[in-house]
Amino acid sequence: MQVNPVKNTINHDFVAQQTQKVQRAQEAKVIPQEKPVEEAGKPEFHQEPDQYTPREPEAASGRYWMEQGEEGSKVRFDAPEDKDAAPGAKQSEERPVEQTTTDTDEVDREIERLKKKLEDLRKRLDQPQGPEEDRLEKQIKQVESELQRKDNDTYRKAHAKIS
Repeated sequence: MQVNPVKNTINHDFVAQQTQKVQRAQEAKVIPQEKPVEEAGKPEFHQEPDQYTPREPEAASGRYWMEQGEEGSKVRFDAPEDKDAAPGAKQSEERPVEQTTTDTDEVDREIERLKKKLEDLRKRLDQPQGPEEDRLEKQIKQVESELQRKDNDTYRKAHAKIS
């Protein structure tokens, strides 16, 4: 027969909790003894006041402060001298250089397609169409705004493929 340790632990904890509840209830029924009148005015907890302990000033703490110089205020920095304090400097030197390429060909092709579509729409607008002119003008405005949004370096950088 196997004993489930989880179930037994739970049952044990439950029994322990029940006994604690009973003990607390019994303690609550007991009337605490009254203190003598002399001790009634004194606080229950007395804490000693803090005392100043002089120490040697610590080495560089990495703090900034302003200092007056010949040409006005200067910012000074109390840099830690410890080599372990700046581990980031060593790590950057040890990292291997990683070369990547940025490919904007797909974005350039998309922009060229938009330019070609704009030319085609303008050619179709030059031909006498009648009621389709309004629709073509709306399409031209839409393509122009899209071209304006996409034909810049920020868009190219954001949508370039980095490998």
